[in-house]
Amino acid sequence: MKNIKYLLFLVLTVALLTSCFFNPAVEDTASISLKLNPGASSRALNGEITHARVFLLSDGYSLLKFQDGNYHFEAENSSGEIVITGVPSGNWNVLLSLGKLSEGVFEEIKYGESGEIFLSPGVKNEVNIALKESPFTVSATLSGKNVRGVVGVGTKVYATSGNILYEGASSVYPMSEIPALPEGYSINSLSRGMWFDNGSSASELWINTTKGIVPYRGGVYKTDFPQENPVSVLKSGAMYFPVDEDRELPAILIYYRRPKGFGGIYIDTENLDPANWEWTNVDLSESLAGELIYDFTIRKDYGYFASSIGAFRLSEAVMREGDSDIVAQAEFFSIKEGGEEVVVFSLDFDEEAGRLYIGTEKGVYSATPHDTEVLANITRIGNTEGYPFFRVSVSKNYAAFLTVYDLFILDKSTTPAKLYKLRFNSGFPGSITGMDWINDGETLVLSGAGDRPLVPFAETTGASPIGEGGLVSLDMSKLEKLEPIY
Repeated sequence: MKNIKYLLFLVLTVALLTSCFFNPAVEDTASISLKLNPGASSRALNGEITHARVFLLSDGYSLLKFQDGNYHFEAENSSGEIVITGVPSGNWNVLLSLGKLSEGVFEEIKYGESGEIFLSPGVKNEVNIALKESPFTVSATLSGKNVRGVVGVGTKVYATSGNILYEGASSVYPMSEIPALPEGYSINSLSRGMWFDNGSSASELWINTTKGIVPYRGGVYKTDFPQENPVSVLKSGAMYFPVDEDRELPAILIYYRRPKGFGGIYIDTENLDPANWEWTNVDLSESLAGELIYDFTIRKDYGYFASSIGAFRLSEAVMREGDSDIVAQAEFFSIKEGGEEVVVFSLDFDEEAGRLYIGTEKGVYSATPHDTEVLANITRIGNTEGYPFFRVSVSKNYAAFLTVYDLFILDKSTTPAKLYKLRFNSGFPGSITGMDWINDGETLVLSGAGDRPLVPFAETTGASPIGEGGLVSLDMSKLEKLEPIY
């Protein structure tokens, strides 16, 4: 029943968020009048604002599909009035973006929303929206491209579009191409891995490909890293273990997520020849249809996994000892709301506070790892209730939580902590495909695609309803210009 519940939830979520974007079945229609005033910003005065886009978000958290098949109404208008007719009457949040349109790619410059309002039938509803400057910096190199991932490594930021890799110096602008992968490799995504370095460890770029993990080390692709008969890797990660009472040699634990399964390996400094490695590969395709492993994160002696068969953790000892029945060693845990278990989609650790942040179908939670109970002191982050969160990423002072339409930023450096919320019309680069922190955790980078569904785990295709793709960054200093929601 538990498995059926998870599968049913995911199917319904996908149907709601990526297939229908339903139009409420009402007979009466309304019209909207928007008075546009881009204000006196330098970009507006320089004539950069050439177009407006209007989205309607229902109180059921779905976008209206307009009669032309798009999920936005577009007007070539930097000032004046926009009139939209034939809108189903009812409760809507009107989202407005002003920006520039170049070669079919829209870049947001100013944005705003009405909040939930009732659009009365048979009349012109005048809607007033206060506009703000978009806080995002856009990568001109990748604007309009289907970017499949982004990751920060040291002082560099890497992104990938198609089978091309791009590199920037702690910034999304400018970005430059780096040498291509060897022929025969197709890139799925990017991760931050690590390897041995002078008695310790150092972070490095790991390219997750259809032929396993390919580290980019010292400007060289290490194609000898994958296992024999490698699997297609969707995400990877690693944890370094120094010599201690349990270990005579330094070691690195590697986990990866693959289609319908996961795996990994434990490597110490006496076993550095890839030819001798014995990778663990867990195939869960017969357990339940769909994308089995949604996400994972690693901390100290455990890997924590979010999956469609439940959330669980695995001890590094299981991987180190090569247990043949790895799933039997999993310690399952649950997050409950109103006595009912909720689906866990994403996980990340706050190393400073020793807390695990957990994105679920009904909000974001944090908890403390526990030796016997798996998790203790489980609390929900205020003002996140009711939203499905598919991505969570944590830095020293901040935490970022993503729904399909919203980015929440938790500023942990203040007492009490402050929570900020940005709608997609503030500058999302399409359906979000990657999220990471750079510049010592003070800048958030988001990659997006225009050819992906909004829900990350949906087995559907089609254009993104919210953008054409690209790469953007958000410097946390810009939060000062935003109003926290608590």
